Amino acid sequence: MSNSRETMFTKGRRWVLYHIYWRLLRRIYPNKIMQFRLPDGSVFRYPVEGVIAGALIAGRFEPSELRFMQAIVRPGDTVLDVGANGGVFSVMGARQIGPNGRIYAFEPGQRELALLREN
Repeated sequence: MSNSRETMFTKGRRWVLYHIYWRLLRRIYPNKIMQFRLPDGSVFRYPVEGVIAGALIAGRFEPSELRFMQAIVRPGDTVLDVGANGGVFSVMGARQIGPNGRIYAFEPGQRELALLREN
């Protein structure tokens, strides 16, 4: 039992440090587009001030969903990304489906659509 508490404490403390780091980056580089490596090795770009950037820095951006994508999506598949935002799932999906697959990503927000297109 004490091991699980130590692990929870360590993970919590690490998350706080990542959060402080992210807040510092937001102040130093308010309009910077950061480059992130996704779990499958894909490159994803997103503004540092966005909450998604903070979650990616901390390694806490929808880990279950990202693992699900890696486990389910296969070469040649068709992937729908509705409400794609900057396109984390589109970027990961594109790498996994290869040249014979299709990605259909939808995003109504103009700023997010521009990020999606860039990614």
